Amino acid sequence: MLLKLIVFKKLLLAALLFFLAVLALGGSRNYQQLPALAQKLSSGDHLVLANLAKRAMGFQQGALGAVALVLGLYAVLLTFAAVASWQRKRWGDQVLLGVFGLEIVVELWQCFTSFAWPHVAAIAISLVGIRLIVMHLRRHPRAH
Repeated sequence: MLLKLIVFKKLLLAALLFFLAVLALGGSRNYQQLPALAQKLSSGDHLVLANLAKRAMGFQQGALGAVALVLGLYAVLLTFAAVASWQRKRWGDQVLLGVFGLEIVVELWQCFTSFAWPHVAAIAISLVGIRLIVMHLRRHPRAH
């Protein structure tokens, strides 16, 4: 049950990453309009979107397109792995195991560059996810 909860969380994360990728792609295509958009969003109740637009202005136009591509590809990979794991496919568990490993590396790097407790929590969740997947793979070595 806990593994399904973690897989569901990964599906939600994939959806959020895909949304951010679409925003980054839109920002790279309409780069000159970002300051006006940030100003317009700041005057309303859209503070989160205004903050994203202001952060996007910190990137160069090409870098913003690269961010969109990387986030989109990661979201697709995460979605395939999570759906396959949910359906008890062995390869989905293995890919999800790799995703958790990648997340640990990224979060450790984030902890060393700028320590924050959410990074430690993300490492702990990833370690729990790895342990659950490894236990599941050991219980069902050839079932999938």
